[in-house]
Amino acid sequence: MAKLMKNMKSQHQNRKHNGFTLIELLVYLSITSVVLVVITSFVASTTKNAVESKVSTEIQQNARLLLSRMTYDIRIAEDFDDTNSDLNIDHGSLTVIQNAQPVSYSWDNGQVTFDDGSGPVALTTGLVNVTKFYFDRNGDTVTIQLTMEPKNMQASAPERSTISLSSTVTPRHLVY
Repeated sequence: MAKLMKNMKSQHQNRKHNGFTLIELLVYLSITSVVLVVITSFVASTTKNAVESKVSTEIQQNARLLLSRMTYDIRIAEDFDDTNSDLNIDHGSLTVIQNAQPVSYSWDNGQVTFDDGSGPVALTTGLVNVTKFYFDRNGDTVTIQLTMEPKNMQASAPERSTISLSSTVTPRHLVY
């Protein structure tokens, strides 16, 4: 009998050290949950910042390319075609004459198109929305105002995603 009691006692002690208590499991699960929440929030924040950065870069590239292209075409222009230009409106258009041919820039449903007589070509990507495409002509000088934002603008920080550029240009043949 003493041997049986000793044997049962040693089995009970062995069983006690073979597993985890409920409290140990709860502590482990709590610590694991906290670590997973921290990692998930870090990854989500990093992903959000990467997307915002990509959108901002896309808008800046579109705006700079468009403004650079229009500035170049106005500088080499021989004349302005006022009858085919819509000046002093937010969604305007401008037509200049180059090599005796009309070259037009116009706003079309949030996109800017270029037409040199061979048909309109979109100069902005489908990821951006042009909200202001304004021309003001004062004599031989043209002022361009351009505002772009992401096509699918979210409520979070829209001011960081919008870019506004302005430039004043005079054709070279009138300057020199």
